[in-house]
Amino acid sequence: MQIFTSPGFGVVPDGYMTFYLGDKLPYLDAARETEGWAVFQIFRFEDVTWKSSDPAVVEISTAEIPQWDGREIWMQQVIAPKALQPGRAAITATTTAGLVDSAFFHILDAESAPDLAVRSQTDRPDDITGPQIHAVYVIPKDGTDDQLDLDGTIATSIMATRSWVARESGRMLRIDTHEGAPDVTFLRLDQDHEDVFETRFDFINLARQSGFHGESPDKTYLMYYVHDSVPTIGAFAYFGETMAVVSARGPSAFTPSPDAYGEQEVTAAHELFHTFGAVDPCAPNWVEGNHVSDDHDVMGTVGPRLVRNIRIDPGRDDYYGHGRSNCRDTAESPFWELIPEAERPAARAVAFHGGPHVTIECHGVIRR
Repeated sequence: MQIFTSPGFGVVPDGYMTFYLGDKLPYLDAARETEGWAVFQIFRFEDVTWKSSDPAVVEISTAEIPQWDGREIWMQQVIAPKALQPGRAAITATTTAGLVDSAFFHILDAESAPDLAVRSQTDRPDDITGPQIHAVYVIPKDGTDDQLDLDGTIATSIMATRSWVARESGRMLRIDTHEGAPDVTFLRLDQDHEDVFETRFDFINLARQSGFHGESPDKTYLMYYVHDSVPTIGAFAYFGETMAVVSARGPSAFTPSPDAYGEQEVTAAHELFHTFGAVDPCAPNWVEGNHVSDDHDVMGTVGPRLVRNIRIDPGRDDYYGHGRSNCRDTAESPFWELIPEAERPAARAVAFHGGPHVTIECHGVIRR
């Protein structure tokens, strides 16, 4: 049994999670991790007893959040911790069968929180020249601003995507940085979430109408759309174009470390591959939607897959590293560069943030 954060089913680390007074703590739930294609098994709420080791530091209450089962949205009851004062506290879950797990919180005074970065609504001067991937934090007109561009959440997630891609491919994505840190632009759309959802496949025009002018031919824009009514992580890309969009329900959907990866980070990689031109219909394992038929491939068909088992074109025959001149090979994309053999990350298992499965929904067509 493990405690997970919700939404996003983030794996709770074994050590303390540090927050500052005023931060919104992640929702918690308890589940049994399963392998293969089995559905992620969440314990019934009434079968788990929750307790805080120090309610004066972190108290617990309940909340309901929307979930999506592929057919309809339903409300899931979860634990909602709240930080009351500086200190340490453990939230422990005990099942009726005697299984136990704990989530540890370290709460610091708000005055000790690091200063937030300076917000930018434009693309700032680049540290490097040439093709780059630029991150944009996007919220609708009626959305809550969680300041994910300022607190490092978006920057950490895009660097985690780069780390995972490097381990799997030996190539490093060229991330747009300013003064050494990922350059993240903030964009509040002029449309409410309901309007955005209805016209989401015209996201380029939605962004332009709201004042975003990402027109650099050397940039691919990775748009992180965040709203608490998004029922699941969804995404789409403009194939062969310069924009990819991934959506998330809130801060807890993102990895807390650039060395960990999960649903959000793998989804971002999937959409970036689409902008690089994957998967070309000439690929031997191509399937409708410009995916491949390999379930363990990051460009695999839509559906739940184990995050830790996902690879980048493991057969090197569909869209990456095949070397054929008559079919698009994304290894030739100018948006990354080869890592010298001696500097490549070791091929080792890494911690992953997010539930064991990733489900990707994407749409679009390749521009020939």
